[in-house]
Amino acid sequence: MKAIDFIKKVKNEGIALTVYHIQKIRWEDRENADNPIDTEDLEGFYYDQDSAREAMKELADKEQPEFGVRTEFCLDKATISPDDLDDVDWDEVEELGDMAFDDSDLLDIFNDRRDYEESIDVTYQYKNLDGALLVFWSWNRYIGYARDLQEIREGMYGEDESICIKQDKTFVTQCDVLIEKQELEGLSKQDRRTLIEQRLGESHWKWTMKAEVAIHRYIRENFEKVWSDMGSDEQELNVRQMNDTYQFATDYEDAKAAAAAVRTAYEADPAWFGFEVDDLDEFEQDIEENVDYLYF
Repeated sequence: MKAIDFIKKVKNEGIALTVYHIQKIRWEDRENADNPIDTEDLEGFYYDQDSAREAMKELADKEQPEFGVRTEFCLDKATISPDDLDDVDWDEVEELGDMAFDDSDLLDIFNDRRDYEESIDVTYQYKNLDGALLVFWSWNRYIGYARDLQEIREGMYGEDESICIKQDKTFVTQCDVLIEKQELEGLSKQDRRTLIEQRLGESHWKWTMKAEVAIHRYIRENFEKVWSDMGSDEQELNVRQMNDTYQFATDYEDAKAAAAAVRTAYEADPAWFGFEVDDLDEFEQDIEENVDYLYF
């Protein structure tokens, strides 16, 4: 049935009839997603509930799931009476037919009376992340500028890829899979360290200096020998003295003194830090500004 045939039926029979329409709504697939990504009124109307439901199911079955997106096919209905057609120019309808009244005109009337009937959700089947190595981070200053490191850890039981859905926000913790579980299996401790350093060192991360320090701390705590395994008493003493140099929060009265101490230590032994510093003045200033976050 065409839209023009439907309104003629309502007018001629003098009764209210129900018409159905399908809307496609895309949401961010996360809790508390307030506003849809986009909404689309799909073509066509259905004049009985069964054909409308069947059409909605076919659309949902054909839809390709998107990562991070929940697609909702929403079946709405509207009951339209003869009084709802008062604004229709019937002389023009009789003269021009479909050119005078088509689906877009019916949609205008439909929207004023739209009522939810039912819906079908199409969601992505997220992969389990148990045992994968995850990196948690947030944008610093603005999106795309640089990243601060929040945490590096293995995925826990029950966690899946849904925790990797991104938000276009600054200072919000986000997650990426650094290394899949299958890639880690069978690796020696040294090979695991090499792979982690390689992945974290890729240029697209744009780590802040604070993050670089945190990454070095993670590597040191998880892959370097503990102090008692260092060897001679002299070696152990040197390492302990170096470590004591970085106790910013307790050993120095203010951030400026702490930053100066770090710069002095870097100049004495750059290799201990595990990364290169191009501009020592900028390095010192960055530490002074972020000293509360730097615990070695």
